[in-house]
Order: sequence, then structure tokens, then C-alpha cells
Amino acid sequence: MATMIQENGIKELSSGTHRAMLPDHEYCEQPPPAPDEAPVSAPTPDGCPAVEEDTPEIDIMINNVVCSFSVKCHLNLRQIALNGINVEFRRENGMVTMKLRRPYTTASIWSSGRVTCTGATSEEQAKVAARRYARALQKLGFQVRFQNFRVVNVLGTCRMPFGIKIISFSKKYKEAE
Repeated sequence: MATMIQENGIKELSSGTHRAMLPDHEYCEQPPPAPDEAPVSAPTPDGCPAVEEDTPEIDIMINNVVCSFSVKCHLNLRQIALNGINVEFRRENGMVTMKLRRPYTTASIWSSGRVTCTGATSEEQAKVAARRYARALQKLGFQVRFQNFRVVNVLGTCRMPFGIKIISFSKKYKEAE
């Protein structure tokens, strides 16, 4: 299943919409053709043999969705650390970390009321986890209002159907940020 991010959401790609991801032959290793395949067909009108391209589909796996939201009130971190469940107080960073089991996520909570949630594998999971953190803070006695929810980062991985020559690729694109 291939996905793409579109307007702060994760949408499934229809089959074949990412065919532009063909290897740059200078920096990629081409797999050897299978002996039973005949990749070359009849010559085209210009005299060159036509090559039939069988581009494999690339599956993008979403590994982590990071979101942030605000609870619109000042939070007493000491009270959260003493009375909260699955909580660690990080005095050197001035924040509290809270964990959930389902969905398996971690929230960083600051006294300003700003919360960052990491570890979800979809936007829906991130929103559910964020609302659960807000509810946990509300049960501790804070006047919580769940506002300004937004997905701030998505980490995805994929397996390319060809090898990449990392050294030559990095030398050419070393100025890219």
C-alpha cells in the first residue's frame, strides 16, 4: 500500500501514480534481467529497439507520526509527576513525559500547556493519542481545552526496486539540505 501526505493528512495512492520514481542510471545499480524475460521488443520507427518497462510498485511504510497540540492552560509539572500515571519528570528539560500503551505513544508536556506526541503510525492514531493525553490531564484537575492540533512530522520508509550507489550520489548532491 503506497501513501502520500496531502493537506495535513495521509492519503492512499492509487495504483500507478508514482511511476515517475525511475532510477537515475548514473547512481543506481540495475538488477540483472531474469533469463526468462525478454525486455527488448521489436524496433521502433526510429531504428532503436523499444524497451518494455515493468516498473514495480513502491510501498511506503509510515513508521512515526508526530503531532502537537495545546491545552490552553498552565500546567503544574510537579503535580502531574506526583499524581499522573506512566509519567517521568525531566527537570533538566523542564518537561514531563507521559506514555500510553494503546496507541503506543509518548507525549512531552511543558508547563506552558504545549504537548508534543510521538510514536503513532497514522494521523488517526495520533489524534486519538493526543485526546487521551488531554483527558488524562483533565482528570488530574486541569482546565484543559484541546486546541491547535496539527501533525508536524511524518517518517516513512520504502524499499527501492534498485540499488543506490550512496558514495557517488552523496558526492553529487552534497549541497542539498
